[in-house]
Amino acid sequence: MTPEELEAELAEVKAHLANLQAIVDGQAVPVGRITSIQESLDELTNRINAVLPPDDPDAEFYAVQPNALFWRLRGEERAEVIADLREWVGEVYRENFGYVSARLPDCWTEHNLILTVVDILKELHSVLYLRPRTTARQLMTQADFFTRYLVPLAEMGAAEAKNCEHSRAKLTRSIGGVNVA
Repeated sequence: MTPEELEAELAEVKAHLANLQAIVDGQAVPVGRITSIQESLDELTNRINAVLPPDDPDAEFYAVQPNALFWRLRGEERAEVIADLREWVGEVYRENFGYVSARLPDCWTEHNLILTVVDILKELHSVLYLRPRTTARQLMTQADFFTRYLVPLAEMGAAEAKNCEHSRAKLTRSIGGVNVA
């Protein structure tokens, strides 16, 4: 390469570098703008943290649970899931849902459909009530749960056990309305 060609090549490289520098300079963000963005991010983080459950696993907040696949559960695993549902039925459902919970048959733990219904009710109740605060939208969702879903789900469970083998066995042990079992 001749010195003239080398000089021309060097001038071309310098021109490219100058163009790149102009692009970089055009992309620079003023310090004031960075501070403003940081303040906005801090505010957004605080707002998100206000509605998220705390890191404390013992806190009474809803946490998504994997669906219980009752048709697959066996042995100890099934017993643990049912024990959790029994606890919720005793502490929440029977205590707070009046005539609706009275429809839950004694043999509910023997029916996969009813276990699924109770699991749905428990999860819906948890997501609706185990929150740090209630918004207007949350309140409307709670009303929707009570008016649209609670009774039909309870009726579905009651219908499942209406003529089941457990009910028939209980009926045959009963004489003249007096339970002899």
